[in-house]
Amino acid sequence: VLERGKPIGVGLGSILAVLLVWGIVQRVDSGNRLDAAEALFLAKSELPGASAPSAPGLEAPDDADRVGKLEGAIASLGTVASAHAGTPQAALADLHAGSALYREGRYEEALARFEAAAGGKGPAAKFALNSKAYALESLGRLDEAATAFEAVRNAAKGGAREQATLDLARVYVAASKPDQARTLYEAFEAEFPESALLADAQARAAAIASK
Repeated sequence: VLERGKPIGVGLGSILAVLLVWGIVQRVDSGNRLDAAEALFLAKSELPGASAPSAPGLEAPDDADRVGKLEGAIASLGTVASAHAGTPQAALADLHAGSALYREGRYEEALARFEAAAGGKGPAAKFALNSKAYALESLGRLDEAATAFEAVRNAAKGGAREQATLDLARVYVAASKPDQARTLYEAFEAEFPESALLADAQARAAAIASK
């Protein structure tokens, strides 16, 4: 059973929190125009939950309404990606669309958006590989997920490398490769002896050893 949920949600949420601000304020390379950033902001604001919560006592939108808004927002983000192809905001639009699809459990569609973002420009392209790895893991394509997480780990530093190490080890466990996972947990302890995640890594290593 894949250990999805919190690690994956936190990972994607952290990526989007950083990139949303960047995407709004970053100017388009050609001509220093704000067209793409403005289009991205408007499309992102269409996503359900992007606006302020309803006041107490007001009914939340029904599921059909929410799904309709989600589909509209994803379409708008796709328009941004195609209309502003080659800009960093296009990659960010694909990343946001992929993340919205991922949260709905639509992993194949999310993967396609993450792959598009990974082929783009700017910070979104860099972070899209991590999101792609999560989607592959959720689809059960564990060998591909391991390859993607390994690439993320090799390119990352600090906290990002810590998380990528644990992500990769988790995938190895799910793929019935305990030796590779144990090696990673041991490497984690040696490389990050003061990490807040160390106790978790040690507990996982002990669980492997007890089997």
